[in-house]
Amino acid sequence: MNLKLFILAIILILITGIGGILWLKSVFNKDHLPTPEQIISQPVTQTPYSLDFDLSSPDDNSLVYDAAILVSGKASPQATILISLDSQDQFIKPDSDGNFSQTIKLKPGLNNLDVVAFDNLGNTQKASRIVYYSTDNLE
Repeated sequence: MNLKLFILAIILILITGIGGILWLKSVFNKDHLPTPEQIISQPVTQTPYSLDFDLSSPDDNSLVYDAAILVSGKASPQATILISLDSQDQFIKPDSDGNFSQTIKLKPGLNNLDVVAFDNLGNTQKASRIVYYSTDNLE
């Protein structure tokens, strides 16, 4: 009887061993692993991104005699530009080169102008200008 148990134990060990080898082979199948070429061709990090923004017009602390002024500058093409003048807000998009411009209407006296560029990643940049609109006739 001991010989029967011994043979049964050997058969069970062999079956378990073969099953284990087949399982390991399926888990570590070479077809599922990336090749060295695939690993090397993928970038390790992303290129750093920054939101570009430059407000070129109007100048800060400027005096104008026309109610309509041009707000212009350059930003990242994917940005959205918010032009905020006291209680008026306008949203514009830069062109494919990043250039933007919008004519706005000032009220007589001191005007606080804020221009904010933002993108869908949450990056923002802001520029503020004070523009004084005089209705006095210089003639």
